[in-house]
Amino acid sequence: MRLPPVRTTWLAAIVAVFAAVALTASLAVTHGAVRSEQRQRAALAAVSDFNALLSKMDALGVGRSVVEEAAIVNWLNVFQGRPGLESSVADACSGRVANYGVRWMEAPGGRTAGFRPLAEARARPHEQLGPNVFVLTLPAGTLCPERALEVVAVRDTVGPMRVVMGRVVEPTGRAWGVAAVSVLGMAILLIGLGLASAAWSRVRMVSGVRRINLSLQKAGRGDFAGPIPIEEMTGDLQDLTREVNVTLGRLQELLAWLRDTSDQVAHDFRTPLARARARLDRFGETGDADLVDEARADLRYLTQAMNEALALRDGETWAFETLKLDDVCRAAVELYEPLAEQRRVRFETELTPAETLGVASLLQRAVANLVDNAVKYSPDGGVVRLKSFADPDGAVVIISDQGPGMEMTQSRSQPDVDSHRMGLAFVRAIVRRHGGELLIESDSAGSIVTMRV
Repeated sequence: MRLPPVRTTWLAAIVAVFAAVALTASLAVTHGAVRSEQRQRAALAAVSDFNALLSKMDALGVGRSVVEEAAIVNWLNVFQGRPGLESSVADACSGRVANYGVRWMEAPGGRTAGFRPLAEARARPHEQLGPNVFVLTLPAGTLCPERALEVVAVRDTVGPMRVVMGRVVEPTGRAWGVAAVSVLGMAILLIGLGLASAAWSRVRMVSGVRRINLSLQKAGRGDFAGPIPIEEMTGDLQDLTREVNVTLGRLQELLAWLRDTSDQVAHDFRTPLARARARLDRFGETGDADLVDEARADLRYLTQAMNEALALRDGETWAFETLKLDDVCRAAVELYEPLAEQRRVRFETELTPAETLGVASLLQRAVANLVDNAVKYSPDGGVVRLKSFADPDGAVVIISDQGPGMEMTQSRSQPDVDSHRMGLAFVRAIVRRHGGELLIESDSAGSIVTMRV
């Protein structure tokens, strides 16, 4: 199932809101647990008071079903009178007295004693705190002038009298209020940080996208300024940036290959064209038929070179086959041996089997170009060495000469190694098209070219 797109800003804000809600919910759960424990303590104290009252009433005979009126009056007077009641109530309302006790009693005939609002307060049963236990709500001004109270009380009948014995549930206190305010502040801070981080992330995201767009626009104009720094991108854009860099690098490589290939084609065509033109001019002067055959051979070479260049361009039409590079090297040595003998250049070969998959005509041309360069730049009487072998990474051909090295023969107008000796650019393009690599080592003692495919 495809999920709908969500903006990063909204996602961060939603996460922050959920975090704030989770904090608030945890605070509410904690508050409920603390409040339940406070009610439990008040209930235990109220039950203890009620049991103590029963003991006293039994001792005085007030708990019997039939009681003399004088005994009831005396008990109510004792029950009602408590010195310092006003100060203890003030201490309870201020929080200095925990679980302040309150009581009320009604005798037959309507006579009462104690705190009447206990009989009139809204009550809800709380059986898990004990039998006949109720939670009473006293509005502000009933007992304490400025705040409402909760009372956990035991309501029951003792002999002829109704009795309510209760304890005020202690307040959660200032610390709890500070905690609640702190959690609220943290929730607001989380939402603010979420929105700020989302905005910052959006700015970075937009900046990264603009950077990628700018690089693509420059690449469209042929300006490959280099890879986009991945470390400057956000995590969401790093993979995209890496792929864009790979694509731009590949495009730059293809453009360089096109440049070098055109240079190679011009180089390969210039000499046979000039030779064919000169032979045709000589034929016009002498009428020698051999010159016509030689000119035709030059034109056939041009046609073959053009076809190979087109084949290199249209790589998808290649026909790959198993090719022995050691045989290709032997064929190249045989081809250039007459040219080498004219300058007393000799070949030294160490050719062991080296098979690979490739286009025969292109790899033959690549090896021939390398041998041609080695012979061309070797001094008279020099040595050109060819070596072939197979290793785990593929087939390898190594060609070395005793020429002056690239630094001595390199054109000032063409400092790129790929463009040196012209044919190397074409060879490198062929090797890359076969998924291989071309390594060149050069110094004043000569050059060593390693082709691995």
